[in-house]
Amino acid sequence: SMLLRCALSGAVIAFFYLNSAAAQDLKVDVTAVKELVSKWNDAHTLRSSGAFSSLYSDKVKFYGSILPSHKCISTKEDVLKKRPGFHQKLNGDLVLTGYSNGVIRCDFVKSVTINDKVTEYNAYLVVKELDGNYYIVEESDLTTDRHLNNHADLGSRVAIKDARSNEMEKPRLINDPILASDNSMSTSTILFMVSLAIGVTGLVIAFRLRQISRSSQGDSDFHSADYAKGLAFEKFVAEQFDIYRDYFILLDWRSDKSHQGIFPKSNQNPDLVYEYRHKNYVRRFAVECKFRSKAFKGTVRLMDESNYRTYKTFHENEMPVYIALGFAGQPNDPEELYLIPFEDAKHEMMYKELSRYRKPRKFYYDMERDRLT
Repeated sequence: SMLLRCALSGAVIAFFYLNSAAAQDLKVDVTAVKELVSKWNDAHTLRSSGAFSSLYSDKVKFYGSILPSHKCISTKEDVLKKRPGFHQKLNGDLVLTGYSNGVIRCDFVKSVTINDKVTEYNAYLVVKELDGNYYIVEESDLTTDRHLNNHADLGSRVAIKDARSNEMEKPRLINDPILASDNSMSTSTILFMVSLAIGVTGLVIAFRLRQISRSSQGDSDFHSADYAKGLAFEKFVAEQFDIYRDYFILLDWRSDKSHQGIFPKSNQNPDLVYEYRHKNYVRRFAVECKFRSKAFKGTVRLMDESNYRTYKTFHENEMPVYIALGFAGQPNDPEELYLIPFEDAKHEMMYKELSRYRKPRKFYYDMERDRLT
């Protein structure tokens, strides 16, 4: 009866969240927001103060400092004049996230070239509709935020609804420099799925606890807390692929079944195996999911020596392996998400060296570079 009450509670919470979240949808002219980000990117090439003048609100949070728009523009001009070889382009996804206070955060990866040296930054703009037009109210990147310990409180997330079509903005897989969409999934959908999962997860955890109590105490890989966290993060990762289910096909999901320390060798392989298909282009790859709550002395431990050897063999003999790392927050909603190609992965990595692998939610296959991003 306890498990039944847990499942019913999850369903009630799901109903509550689904209805309350639906009332918080943020209407956004998605096309206008995309155009604003595109104009901002083009202004760096035009090198004209006039190109920037129509983009910013009167006051802007500019890389951690509150400045009037003319000061932001003059700072841009000074930097561009000192670096005549400066070039900027946007790569991969543009991810839009709506917030309850009416702002839209636009996350993307910008590739900056200076004197033939290319550096990629996980950057973002925060825009808001003012008097019928969208303006930039904040500009920064994640490296600067960590250095300045800058953490903006934008309020709670809400689903984005396209004001032109009055429908939820649907993510699309295209080969444009900018891929724009709403939040990783609509907020109401996420809340519904997570809340509904409370009941199911309660049943799963109870069943696993019963299995664990019968297994040896030394079998630490299957302790209930670790298993529940790992499973929750695996589900989160699978959801990011499922957004593009027409392209990413889940072929295998390791079950981690065991009894009294007896388990199949396949348990040691990476968690998820996918096949990416786009017309005649087909690629298979594996994803090992790791969630870590915090770093220890600036270091994040990804795997032990045994795991490393197993994944290395799988990577070299079967298919490419990627490490999906969720960091901080909750396993089903991590604050940071990283995607590390196995050839770059180590047993332990410094937190600061992970920055180059941080990405917005949702996965994308770059066919030109033949790799998952």
